[in-house]
Amino acid sequence: MKRAIIFALFLAPVFALAAPLSNAGFLQGGIWYSKDPFFAGETVRVYAAIFNSGQNDISGTVEFLDNQKSLGKSDFFVERGGKFSQVWIDWKVDKGRHSVEAIITKASLVGPGGVLTPVEIAQTKAQEDSRLVEEDTDKDQIGNATDTDDDNDGISDAEEIKKGTNPLSLDKPAPAEEKLAESKKTGAEKNFTDALISLLPEEIEGGISQTHQFVRDSLEPVKEILETKTEESKNRLQALKGSTGIPQKETLLESVYLASLAAAAFVFRNEIILYLVGLFAGYFIVKMIFRRIFRKN
Repeated sequence: MKRAIIFALFLAPVFALAAPLSNAGFLQGGIWYSKDPFFAGETVRVYAAIFNSGQNDISGTVEFLDNQKSLGKSDFFVERGGKFSQVWIDWKVDKGRHSVEAIITKASLVGPGGVLTPVEIAQTKAQEDSRLVEEDTDKDQIGNATDTDDDNDGISDAEEIKKGTNPLSLDKPAPAEEKLAESKKTGAEKNFTDALISLLPEEIEGGISQTHQFVRDSLEPVKEILETKTEESKNRLQALKGSTGIPQKETLLESVYLASLAAAAFVFRNEIILYLVGLFAGYFIVKMIFRRIFRKN
């Protein structure tokens, strides 16, 4: 009788381990992604989480699948007593219907000294995620199926189809559209200089227009530098305002610097101001020269 009791006690852990663990497995939330929505051609990280409410630490391996095809495997270790651990895999997504899931393919109890005892877990499969992944041609985070302008060229897909152009390829705007875009980009102030030049007599308008275009092209690098510096100053000012312990003097100096950049950008966008300043400076220089000449006489 004693032998039977001892034998039964010896086999008890084996029978206990034979039953799947119900206090460990995937969390009910299923899987999630590093970004959502995502589109064809992007690389996202697929996550799942495993909990362990048992009395032993557990370790094992999770395999991620897409349409029953393996995306890769990730090892895990979860401490006992209600802890959980994340597992993940990086996935480069392609267009089409996808069914993503995660499965525990191997699990073990971790005993003293790191001894592993294989164990079966009841909740071995994470909640499956099914979705249709679209393309996003213009990278505006709107899928082509719902985006009314897939290539973001300012011409709707419906209009491009009527014209026979490719709605997925950036088309060069027509001259009128290009001129309108340039007008919106540079602002009404820039056109003011052109409008003044157009009022001049035809005999001199051509030469002045060419000179004006040369000046405009020469100032373009300066304008780009001013735009870059202005953006940098805006970011610094925002960071200063959002930080604690920064002296008010630093914020004030940055504000003054940003205002000076904005003023300079306004002047360089309005060439007429530069021309007036140049004429004014030229007038004073000529005036000083004449004064010196007449003084000597």
